[in-house]
Amino acid sequence: MRVIVVFFLTLLVSSINANSVKIGYIDVEKVINSLPQYQQNNDSLVQKFEPKKQQLLDLFKHIELLKENLNNLDKSINNNLYQKELDKIKELEVSFQS
Repeated sequence: MRVIVVFFLTLLVSSINANSVKIGYIDVEKVINSLPQYQQNNDSLVQKFEPKKQQLLDLFKHIELLKENLNNLDKSINNNLYQKELDKIKELEVSFQS
């Protein structure tokens, strides 16, 4: 009987002193994006690689223009000339990918 009373008293005391469990959520992306160091380094990287990005975009546009011009050429042109133009386009595409 004593054991039962002690057990119930222990349960009563432990339930009174128990704290509720709290679950939190942290938006890691928001925290990282709001850090000044992240913003400074991100801006630095953007400034560093923006010229290269623009060069690649210009090269891509140039390749697309050459392809369009080649498709618009008369099909009766010399096959050798057509192949040379096609090879130049392929060479530019390889340089674009690397």
